[in-house]
Parts: sequence; C-alpha cells; structure tokens
Amino acid sequence: MTNAETRAEEHVAIIGVHGVGGPPPFSTARAIAALLTEFAPAGEYVGFDERSIYVAVDPLIAPPPVAALVQGAEAASENGPAHQASAAAQGAGRDAPHQSHAASDRTALPTLSYGEGAGVAFMREQLAGFDGAGHQDAYATIEICGSRRGRSTGSTQTIHVFEMHWADLSRLGSGVLRVFGAIYQLLLHVSHLGRKGVDVAKELYKEDGAVARRWKFYSCAHTTAVRAFTLLVPLSTLVMLVFLPLFIPAAIAADARFTIGVVAAAVIVVAGFGYGLYRLTALHWGSNLFVGFLIVVCGMMWWLFRNGVVAREPAGTVIVSCLLGLTSAVAFWAIVRSYNRVRSHARVVGYSVLLMALLLVAVNWSAIPAANLAERIRYAALLGFESGYLALTICWGLFWVAASLALIASIPVMYKAAFKDSTMRARRVARTARVTLALSAFLFIVFALVGYQAVVRIADSQQAKLSLLPPCVESARACLPQIVPALVTDDSVNSASKFFTALITTSGTSGFKLVLVTGAITAVLVSWLVVLIAVTSVWTPSSRDPSDEGSLALGRWLSSGFAWAGVAGDCLVVGIVVFILVGGIHDWLSIGARTSDFDPAATHAIVNWLAVALVTSAAGLAVVRLRVSALASHARPALGLILDVDNYLRESPSWATPKAKMAARFASLLRHILERRDAAGKPMFNRIVIVSHSQGTVMAADMLRFLKTVGATDPDMSGVKVSLLTMGSPLRQLYSANFPHLYEWVDTNNDDTVGTSAYHAHPDPAELNVAEWVNLFTTGDYVGRSLWRSMSWPDIWRRQEFVERAQRGAPLDRYDRCLGAGTHTRYWTSADVAAEIDAMLEPPVHA
Repeated sequence: MTNAETRAEEHVAIIGVHGVGGPPPFSTARAIAALLTEFAPAGEYVGFDERSIYVAVDPLIAPPPVAALVQGAEAASENGPAHQASAAAQGAGRDAPHQSHAASDRTALPTLSYGEGAGVAFMREQLAGFDGAGHQDAYATIEICGSRRGRSTGSTQTIHVFEMHWADLSRLGSGVLRVFGAIYQLLLHVSHLGRKGVDVAKELYKEDGAVARRWKFYSCAHTTAVRAFTLLVPLSTLVMLVFLPLFIPAAIAADARFTIGVVAAAVIVVAGFGYGLYRLTALHWGSNLFVGFLIVVCGMMWWLFRNGVVAREPAGTVIVSCLLGLTSAVAFWAIVRSYNRVRSHARVVGYSVLLMALLLVAVNWSAIPAANLAERIRYAALLGFESGYLALTICWGLFWVAASLALIASIPVMYKAAFKDSTMRARRVARTARVTLALSAFLFIVFALVGYQAVVRIADSQQAKLSLLPPCVESARACLPQIVPALVTDDSVNSASKFFTALITTSGTSGFKLVLVTGAITAVLVSWLVVLIAVTSVWTPSSRDPSDEGSLALGRWLSSGFAWAGVAGDCLVVGIVVFILVGGIHDWLSIGARTSDFDPAATHAIVNWLAVALVTSAAGLAVVRLRVSALASHARPALGLILDVDNYLRESPSWATPKAKMAARFASLLRHILERRDAAGKPMFNRIVIVSHSQGTVMAADMLRFLKTVGATDPDMSGVKVSLLTMGSPLRQLYSANFPHLYEWVDTNNDDTVGTSAYHAHPDPAELNVAEWVNLFTTGDYVGRSLWRSMSWPDIWRRQEFVERAQRGAPLDRYDRCLGAGTHTRYWTSADVAAEIDAMLEPPVHA
C-alpha cells in the first residue's frame, strides 16, 4: 500500500468501557476484538495486533458556568483593576489546557449552578477538589490495531481498540480487604445514596414556597438520621471497643505479666527504631546501627531480668496495660483520622465521646473496689465500655427519632407537589432515601448484635483457660449506680457474660423479633427476583426461539419481580423504623406485662441462636479462611452493582472522589486519541465509537454530557463524530428511577407515566454530542433494559433481528433493540453485539 493510500485510509477509534464485576485489565478491549473477528457480518477483520500504551493522566476540571463568569466580571468591575487582573488570570488559567492542577484554578472553582442541570452541577462538585496529586500515575493500557474490509463495499479502515478500565478506581483491594470494604459500604455508606437525592430536590425547590418548606424539613430530618447513623453510632461503638483490650492484663497470670510486657515492649521499640532508621537515613552503615541497637536492647533485657531492679508485680501489670492501652489508642486515632476524611467532624465527635468516657473512669477510679491493680484496671475498662454504650444508646435514640420524623415528613412531600411529574419524582426520591437508610440500619443491627453475642460466647467458653471477662460485675454496679441499673434491670445478671448479653438484648429491644419477621417477609417478597436472577445466570431460554415465548415470559417475570422488590423495600422500612422504636419505648417505660410480641427474652433467644450458628459454622481458622475466600469470590457479582453505584455517586474524600479519578482517566484517554496525528500531521481519528456495558454506560454518558454541557475544550469533542453503543444500561431503570433529579435528562417528563408510544423523547443523543446511540438489552437483564421504548409497548419483550441503519426509520439518532432472552453478563460473547459494532464502523456514504 502506498503512502498516499495509507493517508487516505480512515482510522476509527473504539473505546470499550466495562461494567460491574471488576473484569481484568485489557479484557474488554480483547473481547471487542474477538467479537469483531468472529461474528461481524459486514466487515472482515484481520491483523489485530496488541501493543502497550501509557497515557498521561491529568485531572478534568471544567470551566465555570456562564452565569458564574458574568457574576465574576461584575464583581471584578466593582472591586477595581487589581481584582479584575486577578479574575482574568484565573479565567485564563481555567481555559488553558493541562493547567487544571494549578492551585489558582482549584481555589477559583465555582459553586453549584443548578441552571445547567442538577447532574452536571453535581459532577462539578465531585470534580472540584481533585488536583491529581498522588493519583497521576500514567494509565497503562493496550491498543489493539487491525484492518476492516467491507465485504460488500470493499472499503478499508484501520481499527484501533482502546479500553477505559475503571474497576481499580472504584474499589481498591482484593480478597479479604475487598470483602470488608463491601461490608463497610453496605452497613454505613449506602444510606448516603438516598440523602443526596433529597438534598438535590431541596435545592431545586428552594424557591417554591410551601413546597420548599416541606422539602427543607424533610431534608433536615433525613440528614440528621443519616448523620446519626453514619457518624455518631459507629464512633460511639468504636469508643466501646477501645476499652476491651484492657480486659487482657488481668487474664494473664501474675508471674508472667512482667516477662510478656518487657518482651513486647522490646519488640515494639526495636521495630520502631528499625522503621525510623529505614525512613530517615540512607547511610550505608544503617544496618550496623540497627544491629548494635538490637544488641543493646537484648543486653538491657538480660540485665533487667537477672538483677530484678523493679518488683515484677505490679510493674508487669503496668507495662502490659500501658502497651495495650497505647496500641488501642493508636488504632483509635488511625481509624478516626481515616474516617474523618470521608465523614466531616468524625475526629471531633470521636475524641469528645472518648474524653467523656475517660473522665468518667478517672472520676470513679478511687471508688472501684478490686483485689489488685489488674482487676481494678479491668473494672475501669468495663466502666469505660459502659460509658461508650451509654453514648451509643443516646445516638441510636436520636437516629430513631430523626428517622421517624423523616418518614412522617416524606408523606406531604410525596403527595402535595404542584405537578404530576414533580410528584412522581418526589415519590422516587423519598423511596430511595427511606429504603437505603432502612437497609443499612437493618444490616448494621443484625451484624452488630450477632457479632457481639458471638464474641461473648467465645470468651465465656474459654473462661477457664483465659479469664478475659471479669468474675463479677457487682463492683462496677456499685461504683456507677446511675448508669448500669438504668441499662440492665434484670436481677439475674450476676456475671460478666450475662451482663454483656443483657446489654446486647437491651440494644435489640423487645421489638427485634418483629424486625426479623419483617426481614423474613422482605426476603420472601424479593425471592422471586433473586431466584430468577440466579437461575438465568446459569441457564436462560434461547434468544432465538421462533415463538418468542421464552423471551416474553422472562421479561414479564422480571418486571413482576421488580414490582415485588419495591413492596419489599417499604416492608423493611416499616419493620426497622416502627418495630425497633416501639420496642425501645416499650422496654424503657415498661408498659404493662411483657407480651408475646414484645418480649426481651425472645430477643435474647434469637440473638443467642444466631450467634451459636455463626460460631459453629465458622469453627476453625481454616474454615474461616475458606468462608471469607468464598465470600470474596461470590459477593462481588451479587453486590457489585449497588457498591459501584455507591462509589460512583460518592462525594468523599473531596480531593479524590472515585468519579473524579475516573473522569480524569477517561478525559486523558480521549485527549490521547484526539491528539494522534497521521503522517501528514492531520488528526488521525475523526470518528470514535464507544462500546459500553452496565455501569460503564452511565460513566460514558455522564462524561459526554458533561463535556458538551460545559463546553469543554480539553478534550475538545466538537470536531469528532461520536457513536455510542450501550448494553444493559441502568440509566433509566436504576439511575433515573432512584435519582430522578440528578438524571432528569434521561426521563425528562416521567415518560413511563405519559402514554404508550414506542419511543420516548429522552435521553436525547444531542445532549451528549452523540451522532448515533444504540441501546441493546435482554429480557432477563436485571440491571438495564430499554432506554427509549416504553415498557407498555406490546412488543417490548420480543426479540428484534438486526436491521440495517437505513431501514430503521425515525428517529435516526437513537435505537433500542431487544436481543431476546438473556442475562446481564453475556453481551461480550453475542453475535448481535458484534453486528451493531460492525454497523457503526461502516464508512459513511457520501453524496
């Protein structure tokens, strides 16, 4: 081929964006190349070669809204020439390419402007604090290059397949760490998903009189409940746990404490010295200094043991207690410091609760009767634990009150909006808010109560070998009568294990049984959906069934499963808010005789049974490791969607949100493609095809819409034709349904409620600067389904065969296609997907 022919040949870039499940790097690009090579009907693909590329990553920070620029200009004119010069410099800095990491740009970022859309404003907020510091490593990926020859036209093209891999930016870690990260998100962070929707709605309706007042009160109540649950509750729990290590000194034999304490202290000192030496000096004789220090420490230990300079008791108790206390304090400081990055004021709250507990211990220290110092320390630790428990009880009380008020306040919000579409959005927002909060609270309560009881049972069963629990709590009651009797009134509590069990029972309240019953009902209501998803992940009806019966049945069954899941969410809300609150009030006021419905004894029996089941099933370290490994491999596919949605909408840490890191990588990849030049120095690519799946479709759509709306010039997408293929997209079914104000552009008029036409008007490809948008879905896809076709359309679940572009009819820029029966995870091996990608690559016909 001559150089002239090479220059005339068209180059097309394909960007693959994967979905949930965390596929390995490069697998998406390879899957696209494999699809085209094996299945493409109209093009012949040959010579695919793979090479590594490294893309420099710069943060994406958009210019401010036009309104902000106008206001800035007015302010500059009012404040004189100096201010004008400063404003001009800042504006120039924003417009200059690759200058987004400058400090002046970060400080000049605008506040939210909801006039350009809540979704764009929210994305601005997520990107605002990110400057790339510590996150700007080059993106290592691959480029797969090959040739396409049209079978009918004979045209040739060079195809470049790239990959936008984001799983490593959404959830870090692997194996056990990933499992614990998922548990943390489910227990504490998922509740914030609903809070953001409420906050956005409140902002949008703030000028609307009575509606604004209703939203403000509802937002205040719901935010208080979320803050109490995600800030006060976990930190009070942490204060409780920080005292538990001080139970250990009294459990160690008195004559062994000194030896254990000195050896442990020596190990810590040597390790700290070695670490400091490694970090602070680069001298070649650093190893000699470390060995010399180790010899000195060993000599001091030998001299100390041989000469008995100090009495072994109580010195041993003091040393062990100080080491354990220091370790616990450092762990508390590290956790609070880390949590403060994602929850503002976590440090203040944590330190305040801990200081209160320490003051209470200090005031009552002299009144603690004990036979020796070790027992006195243990009872003091028990007192600190009780103080933390008291703070936790108060925090839970605040949560239940706020959650109840939020539930009541949501009623006028949902049913008194001025317009029908506003009412539908309000109901969606309120539903998401209450279900996410109830789900997190339910899981947290069950995990905490059963976990605490399992630990108490293990400690009690090993009491004869290692006496971790105090032999009696009567002395603790005597020193703090104003707290313990108020928490535990049962006269049969005469041992530490019974005392802790009584606290656990009190925490669950006498309504815990009804909460679990409600949870069981919820599980039954969603069982149809869960079983359907599980079965179709293993087996699905043929997508090419001539009668379409399998496709139609699967689509209808899944729709009914979603409907029951909505009912299940409301059922869980009633159970977690109403029954726990009523049970707590019943126990506090001791209203009448205990009934069969509200009985603390039933709570004790249930929690104890679940703890026994947990301890028994997890017996043996090897079994625990196997169970955690199994959870790591199976939990991510089941929970991946909700966790990835949570991370994608996360606003913390403000200087490096997951979306900001994803946007930086995506923008840098686009910039890398757009800056490519051919031999003549002209842009190599004038067409880009984005092939996205699942959560990746949301990322791609948000990115393109953001760049178009803000008029971004870096990367500048205005001179390139973009085609978008989405598969199993949750944009309408999940995002628009649960976050209707952030994703109003997907469903501007609540299209599902306004008729039965085959095509909705939105989402509009023009808003994304997309020339052609094709959406593929299967009837068994539990994540994403149609974008434009109405769910009431009679043929919505019938398989549609491939149709050439020219024969599809209006609208020409958007197309929904049902692939028949299938699941969410099988698009990357589908011949139908290959046909759609191949059609997008077909050179345009010129007049």
